[in-house]
Amino acid sequence: MSPIIENEVIQTCSDIVTEKVIDRISNAECFSLLGDETMDVSGTEQLSLCIRYVDIQDLQAPVLREDFVGFIPINDQSSENLANVILQRCDELNLDMTKCVGQGYDGASNMAGHLSGVQIRIRENYPKARYIHCASHRLNLTLSNVMSVPAIRNCLGVVSQVVNLFRNHSNANKIFKKLSKNMLQTVKRNDFSGFVTQDLSKGTTVSSCF
Repeated sequence: MSPIIENEVIQTCSDIVTEKVIDRISNAECFSLLGDETMDVSGTEQLSLCIRYVDIQDLQAPVLREDFVGFIPINDQSSENLANVILQRCDELNLDMTKCVGQGYDGASNMAGHLSGVQIRIRENYPKARYIHCASHRLNLTLSNVMSVPAIRNCLGVVSQVVNLFRNHSNANKIFKKLSKNMLQTVKRNDFSGFVTQDLSKGTTVSSCF
């Protein structure tokens, strides 16, 4: 297939998936906007937009979802333009903005500013859309700040090595999945007899059946 046909197929798939996502969002009682600016490999600045909502299906437990609804090229990073771009995209998706009860962005002044940021501009039209500083960005800022503490830096280094162990070795990954499954079944049965807990105040450790 030629690049043109490939792009048409990809766009068609995108349209179908987006339509199904919007149908679920429309059936939700409310939703929140999640946005973040990023630059792609070609150097184009773009805004990624996601919708966070609770999907309640018939006879099934509610599911909290975060669905991606598009990358939007950005030429002007002013708060006014970003707010207009977000609202325009929501209008294109036929979202009922009266159901919007939240916004989640990073802490940059053009996004989070309480005088003229994106969040306040959107709240001028939709007062229920309360702004919350993105938890992932807050966690990233926190980790960046605490890396100056040797104990925390060493701890995160060990965690990274453990993750790489299971990620890069198939046998270790299989063993981990098997043990995790067994542990989950034990917890579901509320059977903790396999765990041996010793007094930590005496400098001993906590061991388990695996």
